[in-house]
Amino acid sequence: MALTIEDGTGVAGANTYLSEDEFAAYASARGKIITGSLEQLIIQAMDYVETLRFRGQKNSSDQALQWPRVGATR
Repeated sequence: MALTIEDGTGVAGANTYLSEDEFAAYASARGKIITGSLEQLIIQAMDYVETLRFRGQKNSSDQALQWPRVGATR
């Protein structure tokens, strides 16, 4: 499965908020060693994030992911 990145515009079909390079840089900056498929790890993380409940609502009913949102202020 190819990664389709949500860029803040409500991308239809998006399945992640970051690229494999961004994920690897994030992990490296924290001293983490990643083994296995980065794409698979990102998809698994997104599966978890998408089960969480957030304030507000999606910007558009067409967007695939929970973010971007409106009304998500404290």
